[in-house]
Amino acid sequence: MATKIIGLDLGQREVRAWLMDVGFSSRESTGSFYRKVQPVDGESLIESQLRTAYELLETEQLTHESYALALPRQLTSVLIHSLPVAQMKLIDEILPGELEDLLPFEIDDIFYDYQIIGTNEDELELLIAYAVREDFEEFMGQCLAAQVDPKVLTLGGLYTESIIPQSPHNDLSHQVLLDIGAQGAEWTFYSGGKIKYLQRCDVGGQKITQELAEVFKVDDEMAEIGKLSEAKWLSTETLSLIEEGNQKQLAQRINEAIEMALQPLKAELIRSLAFAEMNQEIPIEKIYLTGGTSKLAGINSYLEQVLNMPVHYLDYPQEMNQLLSTERDGSQDYLAYLMADGLAQRLYTKSINFRKDEYSYARDAGILRSLSLAVSIALLCIVVLQGTRLYYEQMTALDEIALLENEVEQLGVSLLGKENLELDTIKFKVNSAKERKVLVPETSAFDTLGELSRFVGKDVEVELDRLTIALKDNGRGSLELRGKTTTVGEVSSVIEAVEKTSCFSERVKKDKVSKSVDERTVFRVTASSKCK
Repeated sequence: MATKIIGLDLGQREVRAWLMDVGFSSRESTGSFYRKVQPVDGESLIESQLRTAYELLETEQLTHESYALALPRQLTSVLIHSLPVAQMKLIDEILPGELEDLLPFEIDDIFYDYQIIGTNEDELELLIAYAVREDFEEFMGQCLAAQVDPKVLTLGGLYTESIIPQSPHNDLSHQVLLDIGAQGAEWTFYSGGKIKYLQRCDVGGQKITQELAEVFKVDDEMAEIGKLSEAKWLSTETLSLIEEGNQKQLAQRINEAIEMALQPLKAELIRSLAFAEMNQEIPIEKIYLTGGTSKLAGINSYLEQVLNMPVHYLDYPQEMNQLLSTERDGSQDYLAYLMADGLAQRLYTKSINFRKDEYSYARDAGILRSLSLAVSIALLCIVVLQGTRLYYEQMTALDEIALLENEVEQLGVSLLGKENLELDTIKFKVNSAKERKVLVPETSAFDTLGELSRFVGKDVEVELDRLTIALKDNGRGSLELRGKTTTVGEVSSVIEAVEKTSCFSERVKKDKVSKSVDERTVFRVTASSKCK
């Protein structure tokens, strides 16, 4: 059965969700949803976004499914740092002290996570994301208040690896994915198809809207409408071709507003791109442009001119285009898609995820506890039923023996005319046969169930998918246990319990241990019976 997973993106004007059905060897996009953010009195923007996210999930009946959420860009900062160690197990010991030297914060005042982006013989290169702990705690409190409980909290740019086009030059060039949204911009560097760096800037489409509103003396809402319908950046050559005076003046004012708004982003991009080329000694091949603000006419030409390199619009996967309505081109929805795709690929196991330590995702553990309780109750019921059934079978067997004795006695009188000697002889043989052939086995499958129930510790959490007990199967009995646990250690506890049973203490082995989509340990334990 497929598992439903969701990617969430909190946009300034709308919240987007992307739904996928994921099996063990397949995944399929099955839905794309969005809902406009409409703040109410007293709400901050993030509170409105989180409330809207929950309402969207509730409307689609998806509140109990697992989902990944891209952290608000203004909440976190990133840096690259190399540790002079080759062993990954030493990172958690050394990194806190290094961060205190690098950042203007005490280590207890920040909340951070990292991922490894490069290795060599004597050092590890880390990409580190951090937030001021007080700000992150406030954000998590807002999530709790809105009933938003994501399994993954990460940086959106880290999940773009699957969507970036492969360079024909492989390791000989950099590619950059530039996402300009309403609230800010984020660009991710790739080399050889792998993430090398991620940079952010708090300048986005909203700055352009505000600049247009100031230049043309209108409110932000009217400026936003004008930006999407009429605004366009034009090159100097194109402007020179406009002959009509008022039209040319209007175009120049729009150009100036766009350039003024994007000036901080332009400066940061130039500095960042130059540093990347110098540091990695690899040229930038091209920039791929996406995000809601990429829909502003002429912005790609503006970026090509100021950055002096090719800027192309990002092509989106075909499965996205098949689900999106005709008025949506993917520039706003791609991040929600990437969040779902990354969750399906379990990228959070090797990349930054802020659901850790005291903020760990707890829903899976709660479900497992409920399943464990259900299994315990089921085993208790089986043990009770075992005793009832054995008592019934014993009474039935005694009645049948008494009836048989009566029939044999009557047969002896009818055929032999004698009762004592022949009857005593027959009774002796019957009793001998009774001792050799037990109608109810000395040890049954229900006994084994009762033993397993006693020997499996109460603290062991097991979701039991299949339990097969055959006391005699083609001359040899067997036991098979299939299920899921949270850790491999719990599988060892199950094996120890089987080894303590009366019949299956021999040849107990762990045939299979693997990881399921939801990160639990899937196991198969078998054993041979020594009972008959």
